[in-house]
Amino acid sequence: MICIFYIHSTITYAQKNGEINHKIIPPFALIKSFPNSYNQNGEYIGLKELHQYCFLPNELEQKNILRAFRQKVHLYQDYLILIKMFAKKTSYPERKAIYLDLYEYYKKNPPENEKLETFMEGFQTSLLDTTDQNKTEYPNSLPFPTIDFDGDKQTDLIAIPSGYFGPSYGFRTYGLVNGTWQVLWSAGGDFNEILKKNNTIILRYRNLTIDETETDVLHNVLYDLDKKQTNYSKFYYADTTELPKKMLEIPLKCSFKPNFKLRIFPKVVNLPIAPKNDEGMPAPNGKCLYGNVTAEFDKPAEGYILAKQGKWFLVAVSPNFEPKKASFWHGMDGYLNEETGQYSDKPFWKPYLLGWVEKQFVK
Repeated sequence: MICIFYIHSTITYAQKNGEINHKIIPPFALIKSFPNSYNQNGEYIGLKELHQYCFLPNELEQKNILRAFRQKVHLYQDYLILIKMFAKKTSYPERKAIYLDLYEYYKKNPPENEKLETFMEGFQTSLLDTTDQNKTEYPNSLPFPTIDFDGDKQTDLIAIPSGYFGPSYGFRTYGLVNGTWQVLWSAGGDFNEILKKNNTIILRYRNLTIDETETDVLHNVLYDLDKKQTNYSKFYYADTTELPKKMLEIPLKCSFKPNFKLRIFPKVVNLPIAPKNDEGMPAPNGKCLYGNVTAEFDKPAEGYILAKQGKWFLVAVSPNFEPKKASFWHGMDGYLNEETGQYSDKPFWKPYLLGWVEKQFVK
């Protein structure tokens, strides 16, 4: 079991007006334990708890959402899923009106390398073919992919079920950033928990890990019911990270001296990693760089102290500071650039890095 921490990101997403606040936010911490490895055959407890917030937007908001999604070619499959979900409780005349609206749009903005009639077949099936519209290929789907946390009948998040290699099932989740829907994460896995704390909705999602050297990735959405703002943050940590004896009730902001290292337990172990016995197989490139070191920083950095244990601190290093070297990686944590259509294996949203640091490097 490992302890997971929620801390506000340095970026605040204003869900309703699309503003981004770059001001540093005081940390918010939630301590929670769950198994080291994600089990795709689990009970989806977090998913079931999320159902109560799923809702069907009114027809005007449906049109606004669809209009936003249809302008991005790489969102095509998600677009079809949204249409199919909306069509379940939308009148036939309204569905036909949406289809005709789409037809006129793509007639003026024709798809590349495909005939218009062929391109429109998917929309025709989703909107007008009632025999197919209630089927789903995903075992862990939500009642609706549109989520309303504060009950104002406006969409706060969009979580679309997706299939990944394996197959492994998960979600592509969108939030409003600068007034446009952007992907917060896209990965196999599932929602682990949703709860209400101090008038804030806390939602967490954990990536599925397949390769034994992959890091654990935890996504956090915190929705402020008073301010109607959504905060998103992400954390990387090794599942073998040692639990502290006692956590700080409130994390302490701190800075780190140059040449500090993150470790999976509070002890200096710098032994090299032995290569695998199999000939031709490379040595592991995850969990640790060597010994119990997960990351090296040659420059000063900032972050938060989460626990104190003797001459060691368990810390979260801010996403604003890049390590010189790190063993943290996950095969499904890259992103697709909306402008170029190119995929990058580097994460779009930079994560907090969690680990143990010697007290002498913390001030």
